[in-house]
Amino acid sequence: MPLISVNSASFCELEPILEQVSTLTGYEVIGDDELIRRAADENRKDISYIHKIFLNQKKPSGRLLKQRYLALAKVKTTLAKSLLLEKIVIHGLCSMMVPPDFSHILKVGIMADEKFRAAKMMEKTGLSMPEVQKLIAADDALLHSWANILNFGDPWDPSKYDLFIPIHKKTVQEAVTSIIKYSGSRFVRKDERSMEKAVNFLLASKVELALASEGHEIQVRAYGSEVVLTIPKNIILLGKFEDELREIASKVPGVKKVNTELSAEFYKRKTSDFNRGKSGAKLLLVDDEREFVHTLSERLLMREIGSAVVYDGEQALAYIEEENPPVIILDLKMPGIDGIEVLRRVKASHADINVIILSGHGSKEDEKKCLELGAVAYLQKPVDIDNLTSLLKKINENIQDGNRIESSEN
Repeated sequence: MPLISVNSASFCELEPILEQVSTLTGYEVIGDDELIRRAADENRKDISYIHKIFLNQKKPSGRLLKQRYLALAKVKTTLAKSLLLEKIVIHGLCSMMVPPDFSHILKVGIMADEKFRAAKMMEKTGLSMPEVQKLIAADDALLHSWANILNFGDPWDPSKYDLFIPIHKKTVQEAVTSIIKYSGSRFVRKDERSMEKAVNFLLASKVELALASEGHEIQVRAYGSEVVLTIPKNIILLGKFEDELREIASKVPGVKKVNTELSAEFYKRKTSDFNRGKSGAKLLLVDDEREFVHTLSERLLMREIGSAVVYDGEQALAYIEEENPPVIILDLKMPGIDGIEVLRRVKASHADINVIILSGHGSKEDEKKCLELGAVAYLQKPVDIDNLTSLLKKINENIQDGNRIESSEN
């Protein structure tokens, strides 16, 4: 039989259901408290430290945010180890950490309407209806909060589960019978592929724990001995940051190769107003040399010029369609769609965008062509940051005055 994971709202007859399933199957029942205890034992930490984090719905910041990364990574690693065992039922908030594509785990959701839950809670606690409703709302807020934190989605969505049980329409015995029946389905089975995924999940969790121990919240996927680290946000000095992550990950036993990738959110960095102007203009930097472009972004930010960063022509064109930045600093030589072609397309569809070309290997012919196509300036790398800042200030003043800056040569 497969493993079983159960996610349930409060006062949905979870306890008697788990008790009967355990009796009939011989499975060990492991909830949040037990997983947290095991995580605390393995890492020699006070259980109240991790448990407190799981009950805190408010988004922490600074040091507390890093503590949450670490606590989650510890519990996730403990869960991953459990998913390689046999005859267990996982339940609670931690069940939402179980990957959805594991075929050897029956994923069960147990929910009920508020009327049913309120009646059960009043019966058990003797509280009044207003008090019960308040507590149910708090329980639901915690469930939805952790579903969001764990990227689970809507916990009330039946499609999230192999078996969804509306317990207000069924008896406990009917729910137990359904779980036993579906656990024997040919669609829920322990096979080599699913167990391989479980092994990969454990290695990825160990790498996430190693990274979290150093203060990094990085999502990790594993494929055998190879791991892929997903960088979630825009980072200054990206190359140096990637090297640091690779060094940490490579020390985890079982890891032989480390790759990095950028998440979709990486490209959605919230930029500050360009030069703090009233226009709210945003500056876009486009360059395939990541170390250079992030250093440039940082140096501009020190001068109160915020920017967004992309790494090739295709990303630049997509960003322009969505954000329509008034100013682009564009590298001339890039793989794929080069700077000249990006410039041509930008001026054809967004003539009002000011484009500054940067070139490390361009010719006089390239410079002439770019200026003819409508670039406002053609600058050589390494760019003089003071000259660039003055140019950007002049462009921003013209934007606010409703004027267009004329093309110029450096």
